[in-house]
Order: sequence, then structure tokens, then C-alpha cells
Amino acid sequence: MLDPETITKDFLQRLPPPVVPPNGFDASAATNVQLVKNGLPPRPDQKTHPKLRALWERMMSRPIQYSTQQFKVSEKPVIPIGTSDAYAGAIITHPPSGQTFNTVSAGWTAVSVEPPPKYAKTPGQYWATMQVSMDCGYPIISGVRFSVGTTAVVSINELGNVDPDNSYTTAWFNWTDSPVMATGIPVIPGDTVYCTICGTAGSDEATFAFTNETTGMSTGFQTIPSPLDAATGGRITIEGESIGWLVWGGVDLAGGVTTIPDPADYGSVTFVDVTGSSRTSDGTASQEINLASPNLQLVNEVTMTGGDDSTTIEESPTAFIVRAYL
Repeated sequence: MLDPETITKDFLQRLPPPVVPPNGFDASAATNVQLVKNGLPPRPDQKTHPKLRALWERMMSRPIQYSTQQFKVSEKPVIPIGTSDAYAGAIITHPPSGQTFNTVSAGWTAVSVEPPPKYAKTPGQYWATMQVSMDCGYPIISGVRFSVGTTAVVSINELGNVDPDNSYTTAWFNWTDSPVMATGIPVIPGDTVYCTICGTAGSDEATFAFTNETTGMSTGFQTIPSPLDAATGGRITIEGESIGWLVWGGVDLAGGVTTIPDPADYGSVTFVDVTGSSRTSDGTASQEINLASPNLQLVNEVTMTGGDDSTTIEESPTAFIVRAYL
């Protein structure tokens, strides 16, 4: 069994510097090879992936400022993925026969978070995380390979007031078993953000882009090597067996109490442009996937106060809403 310090040291040593396009780079005229070489996502095929192509064109048509800072371990604590039972969202399992999932994407508006109504003045930290994930498992959320998301935290001090020094919103990415990494893109409640993850089954790396559409700042399309597996010592690899869009609500109370029945109150979250894709191992066949998939699973963990109705699909097959409380 490898210790976390060894895994973190190895992971950070293998982390490459960000690749961003030079000033004046014309994405609309570039080939897919040129796009990837310059830290931009490849252009999806219009016929097979119309939704992803429309999203690509929208993003590429706007002025974007790309971050060039080296990725670092998040200095703002992000509650580890999967530590709360209060989760909800959507997961698609079982890709089409002979294919594996290779893309997952969505956008949402970063939320503010408050204590549950019954615990409004109770000291502690209350948090909510929105994320897109590759390989997230179902019905038990486990085996998450790679995720990108935002987390909002509000801290209540012993006087029952908000502690602004320990309340924040942050954007992050994470391989399982590795430290949570900051994207370097500032986010505040009300910002519209978009995340895309690409990964090939069997690969020991994943590629992601995180963009704050409100501010026009983006990581670009960055490839992140996987960490060592704590149990086996080998590299963690993408499986491509499921993709997901999830919300976690959690509480860490002062005084040693770590859980209460109700999740933090993040209001509601609307995921938009909810899209994925799958492909064969040789790349000769691929297909776009959305919430109309027959293998869609709506996740409404019973400890969510919203119960079985906390996640609802809207009229569009590319949007759904998660509500903390009904």
C-alpha cells in the first residue's frame, strides 16, 4: 500500500506545464492536430457530435484569456469527493456495444451555500460541490477516475456568524488517490462555468478544460497524467464505463460532530449542455450521448432532504436540475 506522500510527490513531478495558444491564434482555421498542440480541444464532428460541435464553436468564438500558471495543490480545502452521502445528479452507464465513453461535458452557474435551515447558526463548515466525472460507478458512487468541478464553502463561527476568511468558492480537478488540484481560474457565485473531460479507455492520462464563461478565463485543454494506484502501485487508468454530473452537499460541524441529517443548502443547480460521447478503440465509430440515453440513472441518495424528486430532467435532453430542498 503506497502512502499519500509518495503518491503526491510522484504525481506533482509528472505534472506538465500548461500549454496555451499564442496570441492571435485562429482556432477556426486550425486543424485538430494544431488545436491540441496549442492547448485547445479538437473540433467535434458536425454530423456525429452536433451538440459538442455547437458548444465548441461558441467557446472558440469568444475572447478567452488562458491561464499559464503551473497547476498546484489546492490551498483552499475541498471536501474529498465521496465523503458525503448527500449526493444527487445523473449518471450514464453501459456505453454502446463495442465502445467506451471518452467525453463528458456540462456547464452550470456557481452557487453560494448556506447552512441547512434548522442549523442556520450552528458553527461549522457547510459545502456544496458540482462536478463532471469520468468513471463514477453506480449504484454506489465509487471508483471515480477523474473529475472537474467547483466547490462552495461557508464557515459559521462560534457566534453564529459567517467567517469570511474561511468561506470561498474554488475550481478544481482531481484524479482518484491524488491531491485535489486548483485550476487557477477564479470563480465566484453567479459565474457560469463549463467543464469538459476527455479520456480513452486504458489510458493513464486524462485531458480537461475548465472555462469561466463569465470572466472569459480558461485553463485551455490540458493533459494530466494519472497518479499511482495506492493499492497496486501501478498507474490508474481510464475505464470509460460511466460518465456523470453530480452535486454533493456536506457538513463538517465544530465539536467533533461530522454529520447532520440535512445537507448544506445550495438552493438548486441547473446543469446545461449535458453531453458525452463514446467511441470504439480504433476510433472508426463514435456517437454523441445525452440525457435521452436508455442507460441514464438519476441519482437521488435517500439522505437528501429532497428525496426521490431532488433531481429532475427538464424538457431538453441536455439539461437537468438538482435541488437541495423541495
